[in-house]
Amino acid sequence: HRVSALGVAVLLTAVTATDGAHAQTFPGFGGMELRLGVANLDDVDSGLSYALDLDIGYLFTPPLRSYLRFEGFRGEFDPDVIAGGGDLNGSGIETGLRYDLLATSLVSPYGMVGVNFSNIKARGVIDQSAQDLPDGVHTSFGYGVGAAVHFGEHFSVAADVRQLTGGRAVERTLWAIGFRFSPKGNIYK
Repeated sequence: HRVSALGVAVLLTAVTATDGAHAQTFPGFGGMELRLGVANLDDVDSGLSYALDLDIGYLFTPPLRSYLRFEGFRGEFDPDVIAGGGDLNGSGIETGLRYDLLATSLVSPYGMVGVNFSNIKARGVIDQSAQDLPDGVHTSFGYGVGAAVHFGEHFSVAADVRQLTGGRAVERTLWAIGFRFSPKGNIYK
């Protein structure tokens, strides 16, 4: 139900934003991105990551975008490391900044930094000797690089790699591809 309410709020914001407000200074709505990828964590076989990013406006200059990310990931513990295996699941929220180099070009490289808050749970772990398994809310610093290919003014496909810092089974590398939609057109004007 939370996802449905969030979807309705995003659509209402997109419909009601004025046509002249392409870039949308912070706070604003410049678009959204759906992401799917691979999460690489210590002691976990590569798992699935997914996210919804909201572009919440620019700071100082249109290529410096602020974002709010709602994310999740899951994976199975490597049975060679954690006897009997088990699952690792997480969901969280991240806020940060993305700087788009060559923002109006067909291909636009970008870099990002952010702060992530994730609720991570280890489930089904039988191995009582397993130490330091995450259970609860963890804060991480994130950074990464990527590139977007723009298809007209409204759509682009982005691919990136991000690193989130933290302790064992919290630190993770995320490889993802995303589909961006900017309802009011070129957000860099």
